[in-house]
Amino acid sequence: MAISGELSHLARVRRLILAAEVGALLHDVGKLSSHFLLAKASDCREQDRHGEALQLFAGEIPPNVAAFFTTPLAFFWGSRRSTGDEPLPAFLKGVRLEHFLSLHHGNKRLNPVWPFARLLQACDRFSSAEDKANPSDLAKQPYLATYRATPFGREERIVPQQLDKLRRDLWPQLAAILHPSRIVSARHALIPLLRRAFSPALAETRRSANDLDLFHHSWSVASYLKASLVGALLGSPLPQDISEVPRRVLSLRGLLPPAEEQSLRRFLEEGLALGNFFFQEADERWFLVASLAQEMRSAVERSLLARWPSLQSHWAHFPLGEEAEAFVYSPTLTVPPGSSGILLGLRAFISADLFDTLLAKRLEHIEPGLDFPGLAQRTGQVLALSRMIEGDRLQAVIESRSRHLANLRQAHRLGKLNGCKEEEYSVKRVELIRLRRGLRRLRQRNEGLTLASGESLEDAKVRLLLFIDQVFSWLHPPDLYQVGRHWVRRGQGAEQVALRWVLRKGPSLSRLMAIMEEGEAFFDELVKRLGRPLSRSPGWAVFPSEGGLSGSRSEKAVAVAAQIAGRRLAKMRGRLPWAVLPSGSWQESAVFRRTWRRVVSLQTSQDTLTILFSDGKRWSLPRLLGNGEEDPYYLYGWAHLVSPKDSSRNGLTLGKQTLISLDQLQAGDRLLVITPRMKWIKLPG
Repeated sequence: MAISGELSHLARVRRLILAAEVGALLHDVGKLSSHFLLAKASDCREQDRHGEALQLFAGEIPPNVAAFFTTPLAFFWGSRRSTGDEPLPAFLKGVRLEHFLSLHHGNKRLNPVWPFARLLQACDRFSSAEDKANPSDLAKQPYLATYRATPFGREERIVPQQLDKLRRDLWPQLAAILHPSRIVSARHALIPLLRRAFSPALAETRRSANDLDLFHHSWSVASYLKASLVGALLGSPLPQDISEVPRRVLSLRGLLPPAEEQSLRRFLEEGLALGNFFFQEADERWFLVASLAQEMRSAVERSLLARWPSLQSHWAHFPLGEEAEAFVYSPTLTVPPGSSGILLGLRAFISADLFDTLLAKRLEHIEPGLDFPGLAQRTGQVLALSRMIEGDRLQAVIESRSRHLANLRQAHRLGKLNGCKEEEYSVKRVELIRLRRGLRRLRQRNEGLTLASGESLEDAKVRLLLFIDQVFSWLHPPDLYQVGRHWVRRGQGAEQVALRWVLRKGPSLSRLMAIMEEGEAFFDELVKRLGRPLSRSPGWAVFPSEGGLSGSRSEKAVAVAAQIAGRRLAKMRGRLPWAVLPSGSWQESAVFRRTWRRVVSLQTSQDTLTILFSDGKRWSLPRLLGNGEEDPYYLYGWAHLVSPKDSSRNGLTLGKQTLISLDQLQAGDRLLVITPRMKWIKLPG
């Protein structure tokens, strides 16, 4: 079907966009090297030269691949498809594909392509920052003991020489596909090649950021650059800083057969060259796209609806708020009549558990000698400062609105207000009442901001804002006041929840994609053991069941799933949600229950911590990472502690919730347990 109207400009420039995407996908090819691991190792001192890959590995690069990188982007502007009389955008003049490799970390010779270099660096830095969560250099790994991990915590050691072999094997494969005159097919063939070659390698070698591989980083950078270029070619400003990188998401919901899923992705990624796919759960898919004007959005929706009438579209920003909001969609499942199904799912644990347990850094990486009580106290000071700043802001708004309302009130008394002004007067009165109520709530609460001896308020602000820069793991930390207000309303201390934001990694584009693929791999393995499911997605699968809850099919499905999870999903060993569904259509909703469990006893072995609770529940938690080292992050929780029976508990907060290592629990302590439960509601008909 021909593309016309508002989308015709996209069709004219798509070859240039796809060529730039190819360059971005290959920008870090120099990291597919033992030399990169050596340069980043804790026990070596080498200069990182991965941006010089074309020079460093010149002897092994085929001539046509070397020639491909010398191709200017101007070649793709009008060589095959006319762009009318439009000149090549100034920021792309002088840009060649080799610049994607040489300029993504900066270069002294930037003048000819400076705006483009700033764009490329902004996309690379943004992707790296949201993926890495500000890891410390103290987390560097030794050269011969460098590990890569999955988002679920399963680690394996990298053999440096294998990276060299993968790179040497990649060049002749690239030679077979990289032809400037066939850039669309080259882009399509390149992705599976890079997935195989880049997946065993790392974009970031520091231990706290080793859970994403080189392919996911390359895909993320290419996706951000693609969206940036589309926006710039349609009239948006060219991003020159990480804060300007577009993060618009197009969500498409609706059932499609597998072949149509691939057609949909190719249409958006290559046909329109509008954006890239990065996540799917059930029948909802997410694409990172440019920020488009309403007319262009409508044209995209019409074009999609003409091809796939069952799809529903939704435009949003990424990231979508808190981690649970990334997984709010509840699938509707249909179990065939006359049968029942055992459902196994990862989504509830992903949203409730994963982002709280994959913490970004150790406390000693933030500040030597810092412990959890100290971090909680400092975080409480930050929240107190945010409440004070919010109060000052509200006070200024109230004073301004009060003056305006006073003028309206005077005119109201004199009967000089028309209908529109009368309505404005009523709205302003209600708004002022709401603002004053919000200010009272802020000032009724003890602000709790403590100044050091001789410290001014401005000095305290500088000190606490510097602390935020040092410890917050997200590129753009949340509004602390909103975090505090949101969670205090639910009975949970603001400091405790803010600590989660301080320490954890966020649902970046790369991480969501990796989580989805790990879920797919888990269910692929499950299908091999149990047979074909009734239905499945990256987040759940429904298998035929026999005899209800006690049936052999159900028991086997749960046992096999737990066994596979112990291998693939290290952080979720033995903890899979599941449900048995009779025939019919069912809708999932997430139910979270907060309970306090009293500890009866603890047993610690080399690789397991076992906790027995007074209700008979027993936890066996893995203490080790995939390489056999103790996991420093996973075994922390919120607890009410009993009075100390010996001096070993000195320094721990008593009588209120505190964050401690679980192996410090004693009999009588109470541990806060937040249990996600999937609730399945039968739909009418």
